[in-house]
Amino acid sequence: MRSNCGFVIPAKAGIQKIPRNYRRAILAAALAACAATLTACWGGVWRPEAPAILRDYNKRGTTFLTAGDFDAALRSFNQALKEAQGKDDAMSEGYAYLNLARLFLSVADLQNAGAFTAKAHVIFERMGNREELAHAKLYFGSIARQAGKLDESEKHARDALEIFLELDKPEAVAAAYNNLALVLIAQGKLKEAEDALEEAEDFNGDDKDRRHTSAIYSARADLELSRKNLDKAVQWLAKALEHDRKMQNVYAVANDLARLAAALEKAPDPDTGMIADCYLRAFRVNMTMKLAARAEKDLQNLSRILTPLGRADELKLYVEQLSALKDELERRGSPLSAP
Repeated sequence: MRSNCGFVIPAKAGIQKIPRNYRRAILAAALAACAATLTACWGGVWRPEAPAILRDYNKRGTTFLTAGDFDAALRSFNQALKEAQGKDDAMSEGYAYLNLARLFLSVADLQNAGAFTAKAHVIFERMGNREELAHAKLYFGSIARQAGKLDESEKHARDALEIFLELDKPEAVAAAYNNLALVLIAQGKLKEAEDALEEAEDFNGDDKDRRHTSAIYSARADLELSRKNLDKAVQWLAKALEHDRKMQNVYAVANDLARLAAALEKAPDPDTGMIADCYLRAFRVNMTMKLAARAEKDLQNLSRILTPLGRADELKLYVEQLSALKDELERRGSPLSAP
């Protein structure tokens, strides 16, 4: 077995508490490394221009989604769907539906995510394409897990895993094992979850692009949080943040920052300055992506930290910025404004 995706945890980390100063140093390094990427993300020229060679609107949409431009991603996926239907291209139509599902799943709109996944499933079932059917099952599993339907989620993950193993698709097998681990963690089956993550790491190592590295780091953090190993969890989250920064995955960076802050709040000696910094950075990134609901959640957490520190005036400014964003989204009638 490959060991922890190349990340070595000290042998006594579960016994000896990592000193607060060392924990701060780990996070300070990760956050400092984020500076250039995040400045580019929320600066005046943050929105990427899709390369001219990407004539495939599914690929263009994925580029925008990774960069955090959800409106542009939605337009691209809708255009991909329109062109696929016009050309009677079932495969591209199915991909477009799955991409739309991924987009709405990212903003926790489970209803739309489920509806688009179901459309993709019908197409791939009609085509007899087992690989893409398995991908649809992974989406169904993620939707069920977020809805709290853990048994259903586990079944979808195991069904998808079985198909990917039969088809010898290492990258997809890694994703399925990781999804299965998340369900098992939610069910409290921590040893089974750890075994699934070890398998995910092995198969991810067989994928030349190692596309699920960050997701595995994040799942590792979930596992350690469930075991109440806070310092290990913080290390995994810091690694996820660093990886997502390098990949310029803006949406994931915002999620990593918020999760880091929430984990740090659980410490017996919480560093309020670092916690506030993480929540504020997450808030700014989500504001830039125009994801009002996520930004509002960050602001609620930030308010809990800043108010006792006497930073009410600063907080008022952020409230005004969020209010302006909500007004803008309401005027535009953006389908991504809620939840």
